[in-house]
Amino acid sequence: MHKTITYRLLSSLIFFTIFTLLFLTLQYFLPNLHPALRAGIIGGVTAMLAPRISKIDTQSGVKTQINWFVLRKSVLV
Repeated sequence: MHKTITYRLLSSLIFFTIFTLLFLTLQYFLPNLHPALRAGIIGGVTAMLAPRISKIDTQSGVKTQINWFVLRKSVLV
């Protein structure tokens, strides 16, 4: 499998895991919260915490960069 596809699948898996954990947490602690408000909160927090993948051109070729909001730095692979 190509490295970029692997990184995209890993990013999607992390996104889904964060979304599910936040959903279950809010469902448990705030059961009476309106579903639209719950979806907005979960979506916003998940979008901030999930990793972003981008391609950058370097002198040695195209590299894949993974950006995490939590780490505050980029991982170049």
